[in-house]
Amino acid sequence: MKKLLAALLSNAALAGSLAREVAESSQGNFAEFLDLLALDNVAAEPRDIQRNAASLEQSFRKRGFETQLLDNPAGRPALFARPLDPELRIFARSASDDKAPIMMFLTAIDLLRSRSQAPAFNIKVILDGEEEVSSPCRRRPRSQQNAHSWRCP
Repeated sequence: MKKLLAALLSNAALAGSLAREVAESSQGNFAEFLDLLALDNVAAEPRDIQRNAASLEQSFRKRGFETQLLDNPAGRPALFARPLDPELRIFARSASDDKAPIMMFLTAIDLLRSRSQAPAFNIKVILDGEEEVSSPCRRRPRSQQNAHSWRCP
């Protein structure tokens, strides 16, 4: 019991020290955070995304990351940043809230296939890459006959 109490107290002291370091580091980066928040970031405005990407590229480089802006035809570049150690965690736009779940779904399908199994139910998937700009190409079908067609403005 004494060992458990000592371990808990030691962990509490370490957690308190870490909490202080996190608070101090956060305060040290607060001005940079406010500068980033001052930049508009409307996905439909390429210039907004370009300014954000340039600012974030500078922030990542300052911390020792290798960076590359990945252009696209819409003029809204993505930022690729990586530390030299490829085993570290990935932090990227859509890494956890969109693309990771898609890859986990595809991995599950791969696993089922490797076991010569089929899903227990029918699966239909729609991946809407325009959600942040109100999905202009996705409209309600006019009839059941063209339920799988898409119409863009």
